[in-house]
Amino acid sequence: MKKLLIFFSVAFGIEEATSQTPIVLNQLRIEGNTRTKTAVFIRETGWTAGYAAHDADSLCSVWQKRLSGLNLFNLVEVNYKQDTLLISVRERIYNWALPELSWADRNFNVWWQTKDPNRLIYGFTAYFNNLGGLNHNISVTAIHGFNRSYSFRYTKPFSAYRKSWGYSLGAGYWSNHELWYITMNDKLNFLRIESQPIQRNFWSQFVLRRRLNYFNRLELTLGYGRTRIADSAARLDREGVMNYIYGLKRNYLETGISFVSDSRDQRDYPSQGHLIRISAGNTFMNLNYSGPSVYQFEARVNRFTPLKPKWVLATGLVSRYRIDSRALTVNTLPYLFSRQFGYGSDYVRGYEPFVAEGAGMFLAKMAFRRAVLQGYKLKIKRGNVLNNYRTIPLNVWFNIFADAGRTIRPTVLRTNYLNREWMLGSGIGMDVTAWYSAMARFELSRNRMGNWVFNISYINAF
Repeated sequence: MKKLLIFFSVAFGIEEATSQTPIVLNQLRIEGNTRTKTAVFIRETGWTAGYAAHDADSLCSVWQKRLSGLNLFNLVEVNYKQDTLLISVRERIYNWALPELSWADRNFNVWWQTKDPNRLIYGFTAYFNNLGGLNHNISVTAIHGFNRSYSFRYTKPFSAYRKSWGYSLGAGYWSNHELWYITMNDKLNFLRIESQPIQRNFWSQFVLRRRLNYFNRLELTLGYGRTRIADSAARLDREGVMNYIYGLKRNYLETGISFVSDSRDQRDYPSQGHLIRISAGNTFMNLNYSGPSVYQFEARVNRFTPLKPKWVLATGLVSRYRIDSRALTVNTLPYLFSRQFGYGSDYVRGYEPFVAEGAGMFLAKMAFRRAVLQGYKLKIKRGNVLNNYRTIPLNVWFNIFADAGRTIRPTVLRTNYLNREWMLGSGIGMDVTAWYSAMARFELSRNRMGNWVFNISYINAF
């Protein structure tokens, strides 16, 4: 364990800066931006007339990755010639609908154990992006199948390179026929009612963001929602259901504040920089009769360090802790808030089939990544592919990884063991990215128990 802590402390060392004779960039020339305003390029690069670039080649690479991470372009090229900064882009189609096909389980590995087509969920998300050419976005989602979900979100980005405001607001409704309400034998157990939805939820959220400079920002979050569980569920397992959210009905108010420092060179699949998020918040439960509150404190640190050419070391640390306002008299959290491992990207690879509960968690991840294809442009010459999509920026990374995690103040049940010990996993994987933001991860890992686990995911592990 000491060796692991020493390794991560070294991995998160300070970046070194280089200094060269500056090249002064007095002019800006942009090609291919039929809709996107020049203001978008300026606020993401910070360019101004007379900009002094100490390492122009490196700076162009940084700006190329920043612009490609906006999800506005299928192709971005940034160069300079004498005193002119040259930016060439190929814009995406901004108004379109994306079909959705997924599973009503936590991940692919869990769904694959049953391969039940009835547990698939399907629908679409309609995107209205780059409104007014200023990267304002609206998305509308409609999902059917095993679960149903409808949502709306509007996002306004920062208006300037530094000292500016941005915000997002959204609302939605979802229902399902399963309640993920208890853990037995370290696996999630369901309570199901076939004739009607067992759970109905409404949520709304407003996030106000203040950009301090390009890398640092503050976020204030305010949310309100309602959760309703069918009365018939309590008749099936009253104790378990009542412990899920302390009752069958919950009106809640969420507040939170976060500090974010983000120097990643590319947001979807970075190869350099860091992401730090430190947050605190609370959830006021059952507002109609002054129910308890749950307070949460969380820190996330991800770092991406270039090594030799084509090699990157990715490291991540996550720590979270939750406490009930009645901690002096109540020793446990509602099940919904005690869930720690096994959701989203918060899991130890090799333990995808399992979950673990407690008041908090500690998770460390590490991966050595090697570029198999980097900066490759796949060109499609035939077929009916739209012109702006004929060139596919494609990257393929092979990686060797190792994860470690453990719950803090675990929920004690005789049938569960993983939340009372260190979870250790390691393995190999292949990550594929296309058009900068579309990604798929294929991983084969081995856990501490000696089991091999294969998983497919569409979100970054860090």
